Parts: sequence; structure tokens; C-alpha cells
Amino acid sequence: MEKHNNRLHTEFIVPLALHIIPMSWALGLTFMNIRAALVLVIASLMGVPQSFAAERPAEAEAVSLINLIATPERYHGKKVHITAYITVEFENMSLCMSEHVISKKDCLWLAIGPDEIQSVGDVKRYNQMKDVWLQANHQVAAIHGTFDMEHTGHLGGWTGAIKNVTHVYARDVIINFTVDPPLIEKQHPRIEDR
Repeated sequence: MEKHNNRLHTEFIVPLALHIIPMSWALGLTFMNIRAALVLVIASLMGVPQSFAAERPAEAEAVSLINLIATPERYHGKKVHITAYITVEFENMSLCMSEHVISKKDCLWLAIGPDEIQSVGDVKRYNQMKDVWLQANHQVAAIHGTFDMEHTGHLGGWTGAIKNVTHVYARDVIINFTVDPPLIEKQHPRIEDR
């Protein structure tokens, strides 16, 4: 367990924290956004299962949400590992630094289905995937997927998208999208949550 905690800290949390403040100032983000980003780091330490560091695919690069937003061309088409606050709502599938954001441009679109819905089967598949994602709704989670800077979400309101998600590690649930249907594992409540 200690090995996983150290690995989580050195491979993910420290690099993320080191990017938050300098990138926030470079992007001209407000103190509230910087504070929200720091809260995300702390929430990540407390709410995301410790095992995700060991399970991160070797080809996925751990990157902060701020780096994806600030330098999208650097990560376009690459498999990434991010931590974000998940929102799954009507016309708002977002991955953000925190629950409270000023602009959707500070978030990424969460692509959960086909880019274009062309058939009844596409609608059915989309609704099934939405039901799966709703289990991680309003939680901070570690997410493995592919970054697409050209997919800007509903009405082009986001800076890019995470698509082809393979794994989600949230406080209440772990979701494996590499199998069909997705494998959903409910997390046991922590002692402090009881």
C-alpha cells in the first residue's frame, strides 16, 4: 500500500500541483480558479482509489487539465490520464477542475458516444453509455482516454474533448470501458463516509 501511495504522489499529484499555479497565472486565471485547481488536487488525494496509479496504461501520459487546455496541440490524439470533476447533464458533458467553473472553456467535453447520431441504434448506445457515466456524475475521478482538440463539444463551447475512455476511477465507482458492456465496480464506502 505504501508503495502505491508513494507512486501516486510522485507520478501524478506532484507533477499536477507543479503545473497548476504557473499555468494558472500564465493563462490569466483568477485566484478562485487557482484555488479550485488546488482543491482538485486535494480531492484527488482523498477521493480517488489509490490503485489507479499502478493501473495507468503505460502509453497514457499523466497530464493536468490546465496543460490540455493551454497547449492542446501538444496532446492532440494522444492517450492521456487526467483527474477531473465529472458532470453528466443535458448538453453538458464536462470534465472540469472543480464543480464551480466560470466558463466551459476551462473544461473539456466528455465524448461518451458517436460524434454523430445517425440511427436508432446510435441513440440507444448513447443512452446506455450515459447511464453508465451517471454513476460517476458529480465526482472527482481519474480518467484514461484520448484527447481531441478538434472536438469542442455541444455548440463548440469547450476547448477540446476526452474520447475513447478506457477507465474511470471515481470515489463511488470504477468503470472499465474496455469490455462490452462496461464493467462497473461499486466502491465500498470509506469509514469516514459512513
